Amino acid sequence: MIFSLCICTYKRVFLLKSLLEDLSRQSKQPDNIIIVDGDPKSKEILSLLTSEIWPKTWKILYVPSNHSNLSYQRYLGWKKASQLKSDYLIYFDDDLRLSQKNIIEKIITHLIENNDVVGATTEISMGEFAENQNQYKILIDRKPKSLMIVNALKMFGGSSKIKPGGLSPTGNRILPLPKEDSSFSEVLWLRGGVMAYKMSAITQDCFLDDLFALDEKRFGKGEDTILSRKVMQNGKLIYLHDVVVDHPNVDLPKTYPTAAFKLAYATAYSRRFLNDHYRITNPPNLKDRMALLKSYFGNSIINWWQAFSTFKKNKLLFALGYSFGALRGIFQKPTSENLTPNINWWQDAEEALKNQILIQ
Repeated sequence: MIFSLCICTYKRVFLLKSLLEDLSRQSKQPDNIIIVDGDPKSKEILSLLTSEIWPKTWKILYVPSNHSNLSYQRYLGWKKASQLKSDYLIYFDDDLRLSQKNIIEKIITHLIENNDVVGATTEISMGEFAENQNQYKILIDRKPKSLMIVNALKMFGGSSKIKPGGLSPTGNRILPLPKEDSSFSEVLWLRGGVMAYKMSAITQDCFLDDLFALDEKRFGKGEDTILSRKVMQNGKLIYLHDVVVDHPNVDLPKTYPTAAFKLAYATAYSRRFLNDHYRITNPPNLKDRMALLKSYFGNSIINWWQAFSTFKKNKLLFALGYSFGALRGIFQKPTSENLTPNINWWQDAEEALKNQILIQ
């Protein structure tokens, strides 16, 4: 059995170092650690990997990505894991901490012992936001306080009808409920912070150049949902309740914008992409499209209500950004042809892999 672990990183060398140190203390060690660097020109990640002393059992492979978007970097990680003839692949975000010493052991054990399971994710314990991240926290915490708005959302929203572990036609993931008789629940999605897969279930078709293009323009949110839904064609996905990974929130997200207008724009436009691929292989039906329009309308109510009730600049920018993103989502399909017509993603990936470096 060959087990590879992939970490996609971007300008967060201090966080990557902490995660690698945590990994070195795990009860089960990976055969290969694949580091995909979204900022190779700085050479900071490469310097870290070559200057520190790592466990001798590790085979560390450094892949300098020629694009900084996360979904593309995950594709590079999978390509490298395939070349290494891996049986299992775990993706970790670079800003996680592993306080439990048997996290990897438990994840791999679940995949081995359940023949029909092809992917797994875990509980993620979110830490408090730092003081300099307060504005971002305010933007993403948009729960309405007005009873009138709450009732309006119940009328136009659809997520309340989705079962635990399910997924709405606009990409809203519903957390599963813990079970007394089982350490995991079956779900219809995996969360990107931690995604573990059987390599036999992942094919080239699980990765979409349209998603690469969406991420390249910094409009992408939900890339983990698309990948896991594609893999789900070959088996079941599970959510592990007995494994907890820490997310300290010591840095702002790097894979999508955090400024009010751009964050809202990306949030709205990416919903169109999730709606397009909600049914994995089949196109969305009329019901799915109506769910998207209702979602746009309901969220717009929240945004503009909060903007006019507080008269804060960032709230106004968020409402405006969401409205523009929703309009684009209605009228333009997010595809690589529309967004990045001059990029040949598959060719670029082959070029990136030619520059890989074996660290040890």
